[in-house]
Amino acid sequence: MIPASATKVAAGVAVREFSCREVAEHFLQQIQRLEPSLRAWVVVDAEAALEQARRLDQQLAAGCPPGPLCGVVLGIKDIIDVAGWPTRAGSSLLPPEPAAADAPVVSRLRRAGAVLVGKTVTTAFACFDPPPTRNPWHADHTPGGSSSGSAAAVAARMCLGALGSQTGGSIVRPAAYCGVVGFKGSFGAVSRRGVVPVSQHLDHVGPLACCVADAALLWSVIEGYDPQDPWSDESCPARSAVPAGPLPLALKEPPRLGVIEAPLLELAAPSLRQVYQQALARLAQAGAELVPLPLPWLDEEVVRHHWCLMVTEAACWHLDRFAGGKRERMPWAEYPPGLRKLLQEGLQTPVEQYHRAIAFQREFRRRVQLALEPVAAAVMPAVPDVALAPAERGTGDARFNLPWSLAGVPALGVPAGLLQGLPWAVQLIGRRGEDSRLLQVGAWVENVLGPLGTPPGVDESG
Repeated sequence: MIPASATKVAAGVAVREFSCREVAEHFLQQIQRLEPSLRAWVVVDAEAALEQARRLDQQLAAGCPPGPLCGVVLGIKDIIDVAGWPTRAGSSLLPPEPAAADAPVVSRLRRAGAVLVGKTVTTAFACFDPPPTRNPWHADHTPGGSSSGSAAAVAARMCLGALGSQTGGSIVRPAAYCGVVGFKGSFGAVSRRGVVPVSQHLDHVGPLACCVADAALLWSVIEGYDPQDPWSDESCPARSAVPAGPLPLALKEPPRLGVIEAPLLELAAPSLRQVYQQALARLAQAGAELVPLPLPWLDEEVVRHHWCLMVTEAACWHLDRFAGGKRERMPWAEYPPGLRKLLQEGLQTPVEQYHRAIAFQREFRRRVQLALEPVAAAVMPAVPDVALAPAERGTGDARFNLPWSLAGVPALGVPAGLLQGLPWAVQLIGRRGEDSRLLQVGAWVENVLGPLGTPPGVDESG
């Protein structure tokens, strides 16, 4: 039996418990069985995946040491370049020709021994318009966005992990809706070269996985300074080779958690607030020290400045990329309604307002970093409510996530249970640069809250 864990698969392949080809065949069969109903993929390249697996098995047979992701089957969000596959970003505006080279984040995965099986669905240009992907827990409810396909594919055990991206809440929110772990690390910790942008001041690339240990394993491979990416953080280690193994996750003692309440928590549905309080009680019973973390300045001003940065920078990229800098040439008919409205607003934003948003972000980052100093992590729900029907809220409400994207601090969504038959999650927030520490706290929280299991019709083994 092939385990539904990247960590366990890598360990099993290393000791020849099963071959890389057996792992690849297993997940390709799962894709074949579930994809017609879930629609999580835009490209599935079974031939390429099996060839990658064959080469890895040959290397193992020749005595080559396995990489930390040897045999691990992954999906890549379709805004990230993978050599040989087109990058369409959920739109017909980008050409169907295959990318000439891997994005650096994909190169790291390959060097670690990952088997890339395909590209996952993204909302159009990683924004809000509902995707074709269905939520594996309930087909009539949104999987979230914009990393819709990545979240659904991992939840349905069609792969062992996937890359997503987050500008507002596009990793943590779909992960919460689909019942998987989503990790948005510190701003600049992962290279964004070869990734279709939304906002240069806000974009992050990160993993979605079945458990915190798997997310940590993927993070240990993709994180690192890229001198050719002007937004890469020089304080991150510049790794010339992939790490030898996963990050150590054991905590010496239960963590001190700062509980974020008003005004953000007031936005949560009453039923979700109730189960969240029950989860906090379980963490306290397990030994966590819960302390209030009052952040009254997490208000609509944060939302407004985040929105300004996002729409302005998205509009500038689209204007340059598709209209040669001329507004009258913008291909408005090719955009879905939500994205069209976003870009039109961005083009109308006064430059003074944009510069005020940049200044606000600078000060906001400082305040968040200082506020988190007394605790191992802050805690709050990952979403205000469980996944709604798409007609009600599109891809979902990002207000619980976007402050941490604006601040550039790491945020981790950990499944916490089911509410009305749909997953919900707690969100842990750490200080910028302390990604490993936050993953350790997340592993502890996950152990206390227990496993969520899999959606109906999905076997735990994949």
